[in-house]
Amino acid sequence: MLGIKGNLNQGLALLKSLSRHNSDSTILDGISKEAAYLYSFSLLHVAKQPITAWSETLKCTSDYKTNLTSNFFRSNIAMKLNKNETAIQVLEVRPRNAEYSQFWFAHYLLGVAKMNKQDTGAIVELNAFYTNFRGRNYIKSCLQKMSWYHTIQGNTRLATRYKGMISTIGFAMNEEDKHALRFVNKPTPHPILLKTRLLYDGGYTKEALEAIEQIDPKKLATIKLKAEFCYRRGRIAQKQEEMARALKLYEACSLFALDSDEYYGSYASIYIADYYLSKGDKVLARKFYERALGFEKNKEYEESIEQRAKAGLKKC
Repeated sequence: MLGIKGNLNQGLALLKSLSRHNSDSTILDGISKEAAYLYSFSLLHVAKQPITAWSETLKCTSDYKTNLTSNFFRSNIAMKLNKNETAIQVLEVRPRNAEYSQFWFAHYLLGVAKMNKQDTGAIVELNAFYTNFRGRNYIKSCLQKMSWYHTIQGNTRLATRYKGMISTIGFAMNEEDKHALRFVNKPTPHPILLKTRLLYDGGYTKEALEAIEQIDPKKLATIKLKAEFCYRRGRIAQKQEEMARALKLYEACSLFALDSDEYYGSYASIYIADYYLSKGDKVLARKFYERALGFEKNKEYEESIEQRAKAGLKKC
């Protein structure tokens, strides 16, 4: 519409070139740091090169103990890469003396990281962010995380209280806050499935498996819970390179989730399609990419699901 044509490789090459000017005496020195941040960010989120992205992140954020922006970038990308322990370690040594501005969002990030680890200190960090932050973003998301914390701890009263606050406090402008707002009208999460999800997100695969094995899927009360169980167990199986088992669980999930407004069926179908595409079976890959686009009631992560499925179909 604007007449702009993007080129991924040229854009990355320009950012990489700019990021190497950090010792210049020219004006480029002033933007080389920012370019380095954006280069590592783009490698992860646009080019889908996580190993290279992490390598570049380590280089450009080596001053994370004295530079709050570097601290944020290193911890944030570590969390995206399931390097939860690294994220916690980085955030806990961030600069905090009077020379620096208060950065309340670091408390939110540390709270999320500690939630992933099932560290009870998570609620202290989340409460610090909620109590002190005066901006608009991540308030609803913080309340959702606080509700989750108390759900896992078995405190139904506080879990319900924080969930109820989401509707009236904060704004829903970013994806995390929109996701939190949709949470208000959903049933209370199954505490063990929620715990499994957080442990998996933190990269604690062994602990996630131990948690989910406490559940007998036959005793789950609803089809939605059965779909989520198959999805979470499938993610663990895939992480452990048990692909035959993962494929069965993902397909079961996609069938349980046919009438669901959750993302489980769509993403399970994408993971199946990605596997078949990697094996050169474009017929089965196409079938499951098309299935991923067929969950009409799903309202979660719609844009990213559509992008991934259509990109897969293009490769087919």
